[in-house]
Amino acid sequence: MLREISRGPRKENLSQSFLEWLTVELGLRPNTVKAYARDLRKFSLFLEERGISRLKAARADDIVDFLSQEKEKGRAVTTIGRSLVALKMFYRFLLLEGLISRDIASTLDSPRMWRRLPEVLEAGEVERLLAAAEAKSELGYRDRALLEVLYATGARAQEVADLTLSAVNLDYGYARCIGKGEKERIVPLGKPAISAIKEYLKEGRPKLVRGRSEQWLFLSRTGRKLNRETIWRLV
Repeated sequence: MLREISRGPRKENLSQSFLEWLTVELGLRPNTVKAYARDLRKFSLFLEERGISRLKAARADDIVDFLSQEKEKGRAVTTIGRSLVALKMFYRFLLLEGLISRDIASTLDSPRMWRRLPEVLEAGEVERLLAAAEAKSELGYRDRALLEVLYATGARAQEVADLTLSAVNLDYGYARCIGKGEKERIVPLGKPAISAIKEYLKEGRPKLVRGRSEQWLFLSRTGRKLNRETIWRLV
């Protein structure tokens, strides 16, 4: 299986191209790239056991079954989530390169649903929360984008506060978050979050930054970095 993505006559070196894409285009750290390479290798071996010889022949059900197997093996939710992101990025890469016609991983949700939580919001409550920041002002655009990012990624308040402009890639639909212990992870952004960020960058952020050079994505009303306490109060 790995020969399909790493070597072979008349075949692109997909594995190396994918890893280079992670490094050059998304700017991921070496340890993160190595972790995603391991995730891809594990999925490749899983497919071999099913008699599927090519990664491009996999289906969405294969990914779900692979993640379920990882859960049964006792893998941590964060580890399973990273594996899903690695596979989502790989199939997004294949689609961008024109090597597949449909991204089989694009509709798969995060395995955060497997974590037992004491309380969750109902769908209507989530919609009302997101709609609460509809005001057409610079802070309204910011708050809408911030809430959409929190909802789409499941990132911590501090991770969102620490997002820089360069950490968000709207073309590929991913954000690069730095969590506890300086651990880096890539989280996919849905279409609503991407749309809200674009609107904020066009209509809201320029009025907040006031011509200064600020690297942070989300700014306070004074044009400085937004802190996590402000995010908590907002939510």
